[in-house]
Amino acid sequence: MAENRDRRVIDIYYNVNTRQLQDVDGVVLRRGMYPFVYFKEHSLINLRLVTDSDGTGFDWYEADALSFSVSIDTDYNSATDPMARTEDADINRGGDWSPSGSDDSSSYDSASAGETADPTTGEFSIRINTYTAEYESKIAAKDVLRNGILEIVAYSSDESGEAIARYQIPIWCYNAIDPTGASVPEITDGISYRGTEQITNGASTVTVADLSVSFTPVYVLVSVRKPDSSGLVIFASVRADSITTAGFIADLSGQVDSGNYYLDYIMLSA
Repeated sequence: MAENRDRRVIDIYYNVNTRQLQDVDGVVLRRGMYPFVYFKEHSLINLRLVTDSDGTGFDWYEADALSFSVSIDTDYNSATDPMARTEDADINRGGDWSPSGSDDSSSYDSASAGETADPTTGEFSIRINTYTAEYESKIAAKDVLRNGILEIVAYSSDESGEAIARYQIPIWCYNAIDPTGASVPEITDGISYRGTEQITNGASTVTVADLSVSFTPVYVLVSVRKPDSSGLVIFASVRADSITTAGFIADLSGQVDSGNYYLDYIMLSA
């Protein structure tokens, strides 16, 4: 997905046993080498929870059946919103994971991008948006906040929805120099929502549901992503009368022959 390769990729290796950040070679990071985000940035975090200096993935039992949330903040005031928050829908999307295992973001290119993180082995891909009023308020005129924490929380898959695991990882929060649009803009039109839906093997129809987007969609643009060059060429057509704030239905030009096809979509307000 080209839109993801254009994002800055932040590779993080966090040892859950020593509670320390380390690099791809297992060397503990000095404080000045901690991962960082910028104000007004839409970036992609590739987080690896590991158990040793060899980078052995954390065996998180049945993590693929859990839901997750990620937030970034510099305090522990539960009465206020964090500086940035990513809900489960934008965590571990197909195509967001870089399989190279390198801490060099340039490796996240057309040759290596496109896989899906495996949370059962400690892998998480997280779309993070730091263009928020909360981030703006706390960063103010400062150049950097060095007390930032990235918190990832796992929630039970049963009806209780209890938080069953939590990890807090140091991250630095930088300001932006360019003053253009320093105030978070109020968007009145042109708002959009992007997403991906995995297509069930043998399906000829895709239903996208339970989105709860914050606007009434006028247009929905879709495309089918096939697994490789030998995959079937499949087109999708959206049913106009099915478009709501909760989602839509798209008919495919044929049945897919595996579960490795994805429907990528963009919903637009105008």
